[in-house]
This record gives sequence, C-alpha cells and structure tokens, in this order.
Amino acid sequence: MISIIVPSYNYGHLVAETIGSIQRQTYTDWEMIIVDDGSTDNTAVIVKERAAADPRIRFFQQSNAGPSAARNLALREAKGDFIQ
Repeated sequence: MISIIVPSYNYGHLVAETIGSIQRQTYTDWEMIIVDDGSTDNTAVIVKERAAADPRIRFFQQSNAGPSAARNLALREAKGDFIQ
C-alpha cells in the first residue's frame, strides 16, 4: 500500500481536485492522509465529505503548526509500505 500525505492550509479551493486526481489513478491500493493545519476556509467540510464516501481517505486536524508538523502527524498515522 502507498500512503499519500497531503498537508493542507486553506486549500479548500483545491483539495477536491487533489482527492479526485488520486481516486482516478489505476493503482488502487493507497490511503490518502490529509492533515488540515488550522485552516479557516472550507477545507474540513470538503475533505470530511469525500472521506465519508471513500474509506481510503483519512482526515486529521491540528492547530496551525506548519507543513512539517502536518507531515509528521501524517507519517505517524501512515500504514503504507511506501510514503508519497
């Protein structure tokens, strides 16, 4: 399995497109870990909706701590043999 890590801060305008791009891939053994790094836009609403429809999408939220902290949280949660 591949773990795809997506740190996000106020990317509600792009996150649905990002998720859709991964879902359209021919390789299907993946998990997508999206970490909302304290967004103030609609990121959480969009990701929660998509995650409810696809169990491969996992969503976490944290107070704004920067992209490295968001990636580190996702790395701790990753279950894949490979990390992207």
